[in-house]
Amino acid sequence: APWRAMCDIYANPPRVGGGGSLAMAMEQGLAVATFAGGDGGDKVGGYAVNSSHAYFALLHSWAVDVAARQLAGDELKARFHARLDFSADAAAAGLMQACELAMESFRQRRGAPSA
Repeated sequence: APWRAMCDIYANPPRVGGGGSLAMAMEQGLAVATFAGGDGGDKVGGYAVNSSHAYFALLHSWAVDVAARQLAGDELKARFHARLDFSADAAAAGLMQACELAMESFRQRRGAPSA
């Protein structure tokens, strides 16, 4: 957290994992660059990119355009609180719904009756 507090941009490279640290960066209001199709991309929504070219173009644009970087950080912070912060009612309800779906899927695979 102290390192992220000194940052303006969180660059999440293509990798397995990284969603937890990316979410913490969103919580702090950082602009987050990440790729679509993974844990990070799912968290940032429309800010996720599909290619290395788009990834580096986004990083460059945020490096030179402070207002755009701050807007992205503000929007991602709001997205964090709406979707990922489990102290918020909507995010907690989404987690409970995901857990219920997972349990139902498990029951169906095992052939057990629904509760």
